[in-house]
Amino acid sequence: MEETDNRFWTLMSGEVKRILAYNLEALSFKSERTLDDIHAVLMAALLQTRNIGFVNFPGVNAPNWTPEVRGLFGKHFSGKGCDAETGRKTNERPEDDWIAIDIEGTTFSGLSTRTTLGNTLRSICYMFWYIEEGVGITNPWDSDKLYVIASGDDTVVWIAPEYANTLKEAILRLTTRDKRPQIVGLGQCVVSVKVGAFWETEFCSKWSYSTGDLDEWWWCRDVTKTFTTKQHFSGNNAHMLRNPHLHRFAIYWGLAKE
Repeated sequence: MEETDNRFWTLMSGEVKRILAYNLEALSFKSERTLDDIHAVLMAALLQTRNIGFVNFPGVNAPNWTPEVRGLFGKHFSGKGCDAETGRKTNERPEDDWIAIDIEGTTFSGLSTRTTLGNTLRSICYMFWYIEEGVGITNPWDSDKLYVIASGDDTVVWIAPEYANTLKEAILRLTTRDKRPQIVGLGQCVVSVKVGAFWETEFCSKWSYSTGDLDEWWWCRDVTKTFTTKQHFSGNNAHMLRNPHLHRFAIYWGLAKE
């Protein structure tokens, strides 16, 4: 990240300041800060690759935090008096009711061809090319026979039933199944292609279901992944993931907040 995103934003620092200057009067948070102050704060956030997030979890009794984490929590929460849910003073032992989670990654995605935004745009372009090249629908972005959505590498296309199998064959023909260097189509690796009814959709860890009518079509979180494969593990939350009671309560409490 320091070699890609951070380098990108460092080179863009002048442009960031120019954009801030253009919109300075519209910045509601500027208070008495000067343009240089706002620019310095934003650049610091852009170049930050590690952050700590605090999650209120009453009764978790987490292990002691490091002085660095304690200091960061105190900076943001010690002036708030008592916790709204537990009634405890937040400056006594925050580990009793809070979890500190390490967040690795940049606050803003920077490199235009390697981040989620770049992958999304590329996935959409790939799909339009497969439709043109393999199905024969010209200018697919203007066609009323299909609709494409993407987020990163996840891509879904709704297309008229008569084109579905042809499109699947085109995608498999114009892509590869592994990431070894080779020239196939535009170079995309597609592990699998699934064809189904419009409501049989899995996208970004979401489920789709319907009675078969477009007026009764819902999306929901993929609970299997939420309960199993998407549990983040770090050293400072080991006590929770190894304790069935705390783990169950965390899942229940998270769903209750949805």
